[in-house]
Amino acid sequence: MNIDRLLQQRQSGATIPPVDQWRPALSGDINIVIQADGTWLHEGQPFARLDVARLLSSLLRHDPEGYCLVTPVERWCLQVDDLPFVAVEADFHEDAWWFTTQF
Repeated sequence: MNIDRLLQQRQSGATIPPVDQWRPALSGDINIVIQADGTWLHEGQPFARLDVARLLSSLLRHDPEGYCLVTPVERWCLQVDDLPFVAVEADFHEDAWWFTTQF
């Protein structure tokens, strides 16, 4: 997997992947933690490139095992201390709340 290529695709307007349709077997756990304040850590260190966290956030799904990063061929569980996203803006219109998250 080439992270830089995936980031370029994402920045060029690629759509959010259909993670709800992918059904790979559980591959195991990955040493990623999303802290309660929304900080993403890998092996205890904050992500140096926030674009990578943004990319991975598009692959995040809540499964019975917990939160997982999902691709068509693998699924990795990660630790989420509270919720995976922090709302940075909220608007109420058309009888519904609309939230903007940090990613």
